[in-house]
Amino acid sequence: MSRMSRYENTDQISEVFTSSTLARTRDTRTRYIGQFADADSRQNGLRLAMLRKHQRRNGRRSAAASCLVILHIRSHGPCDSNNCTALRELLGIRISDALLSGGGNCALIVEGPTELHAYPHFFTMLKYNARALGVSIISAEGSDFQKIRRHLMVLKVYDIPAVVVLDKDAQKAYDDLKGYGPNGELPNLRKVHLLSEGTFETYIPLEIALAVINENYPGEEIIPGDIDLAKKRIGEFQRLIYEKKGAASRFEHFKVQFGQLVGERMVSIGCALHPEIKEVIETVKSIAEAV
Repeated sequence: MSRMSRYENTDQISEVFTSSTLARTRDTRTRYIGQFADADSRQNGLRLAMLRKHQRRNGRRSAAASCLVILHIRSHGPCDSNNCTALRELLGIRISDALLSGGGNCALIVEGPTELHAYPHFFTMLKYNARALGVSIISAEGSDFQKIRRHLMVLKVYDIPAVVVLDKDAQKAYDDLKGYGPNGELPNLRKVHLLSEGTFETYIPLEIALAVINENYPGEEIIPGDIDLAKKRIGEFQRLIYEKKGAASRFEHFKVQFGQLVGERMVSIGCALHPEIKEVIETVKSIAEAV
């Protein structure tokens, strides 16, 4: 009797394939695959179908998919193109799923690290999970048209749809990109969104942004009245950190942590998300679910 037979339902199999140890260590992964390798092809087909169902239900595809590919090769020999296509279809995965950390259903291209680390929390605020949706968030490290275009060209090769979000001052890049999709050179570019109220930081409640800054930069407290609302929010943060905190380090070096911390705080207090950011997320979700 095969050792596979002791796993008789989806929950037992999922316990093996979704354990954190299995996802992290090759030795453990190989050990568990060995328990499946001597199953006959009929059992393999049943278990593969069960795992596919479990993966879709829980949004956990990467670890299980990598294990199943190895299992398929051990059971049936190296894959030719037809066998690999059949296996991908059975698992419900695409080649593009391996390209990006979040998945290949849709890419959200943003300008910088603050957005990169804040947007996953914004999805959570709307009761969504970006990773479960197969959404990858990419920082273009600025609004340069050519940089963003290169990202889109790579995504196009893997048939990954994309949404680009730009700050208000990136009007030229916005105009240039609009001509490339979806009926142009980059049909995977589904939408370009130009923020109407300034930079991304403008969409973070000022009290929350300042609370995070004050907690991480010792010195005199910065209050909302210190901010000149007519100027760029990032520039004001930088000026006040220097003037009131005596900190020489640029706000640029704090952007990754800033995005993470403000996102966490907005989730924890149940903060309302700006309608414009909500629109972006709903667009991305709609595209991802249609793939």
